[in-house]
Amino acid sequence: GRAGRTTYSIRSTYQSNKPVQFIPLQTTYGVGANGVSSNCAVINCSISANFFSFGPALPAGTTIYDHAQEMYETGVTLDNTLSMSGGNDRTTFYLSGGALVDNGYMTGDSDYWKRYTTRFNGSHAIVENLNVRVSGSYVQTKGRGNQRGNSIGGLLGALRTPPDFNNQQYLDPTSRLHRSWRFPMPGPTAVTNNRGFDNPFYFINEAVSSAETGRFFGNIQASYQPFKWLTFNETVGADYNSDDRVEAFPISSSGGAVGGQDTRWQFYDRILDHTLNATANYEPNKNFHVSGTIGQNLNETYYRNISVVGRTWIAPQPFKLSNTVSRETPDDAETRTRIEGYFFQANFDLLDQIFLQGRVRNDGNSRFGVNSQRAWYPGGSAAWSFTKALKLPEVLVNYGKLR
Repeated sequence: GRAGRTTYSIRSTYQSNKPVQFIPLQTTYGVGANGVSSNCAVINCSISANFFSFGPALPAGTTIYDHAQEMYETGVTLDNTLSMSGGNDRTTFYLSGGALVDNGYMTGDSDYWKRYTTRFNGSHAIVENLNVRVSGSYVQTKGRGNQRGNSIGGLLGALRTPPDFNNQQYLDPTSRLHRSWRFPMPGPTAVTNNRGFDNPFYFINEAVSSAETGRFFGNIQASYQPFKWLTFNETVGADYNSDDRVEAFPISSSGGAVGGQDTRWQFYDRILDHTLNATANYEPNKNFHVSGTIGQNLNETYYRNISVVGRTWIAPQPFKLSNTVSRETPDDAETRTRIEGYFFQANFDLLDQIFLQGRVRNDGNSRFGVNSQRAWYPGGSAAWSFTKALKLPEVLVNYGKLR
């Protein structure tokens, strides 16, 4: 924000995304190997051998499906931000809100990412030499995706499918159960039978791989200048993040345990930080300047991760841990670190050419051993900007420093 009339701003962005190159797949041969078919034509038949796409040549007129291109569509991204700012000679403010919605380029609506943000910055001069600044943001995201790796579930099954099998009909018209090219005719009892490779459209529409986060971060800063040569600064900041993730294999998927699987993760991160320092400046003449800073820092970092795996769905929905027959022993990891630090730094500037700096910090850290919980961190530097002293031609060297 800045002093003056309150202003408003809106920004809107539209973007479309689509693949420009696809993996070429053969369209001549059906399921099988070495020209020999291994196709299934009866209920609950499973192709357990010769599950390749180089069987006999397909007859003329056979409907062919492009299993590479049919997995994609044009993705759309919309990003909108509205902001307002203003103030006067003592107070300024800035407030904004934004929304980003990204619908990915995999077919269907199962790949997306949404982000909503709010942000506030403000400053106020309580008196002439005492200023307070506040900054804070809240961000919420929600996303969902699809497995892409080399597994029997996920999207790679599309590239393994023979060209004459219609993956888009991923549910059997009679039993309404998951059908794949290695298990093309599931009967009414084939709820948990292994499909060999999952039908990618079944995985896209029925499986869940999602994440949702909420994050707040911000700080309050105060600056006090009792004299022209002395300034005190204090900053208190926080950063908190929660992350909730779910990966659920449906009841007829071959990617997880028999009968389905649910994995749930929860992550918590928190950082609290406080810094107080004083800076003094002394300049008796234009050829000599010295400054020094002394201060203290307090920091706490907290992290926790909880994860649980549930196996075998009681009912096809909902994808909740309470809907699973058994659950593994949960993992619960927690870490907390605290630091108490003191620091000092001095800077010397001679003739605007020679720059000297010395610094030291002492930390007490909860990560250190119980018998040695403090440590020193000294440092220093020296630099000479030799261009003015040597008066080198600027055509050759316009700036040089030895450090």
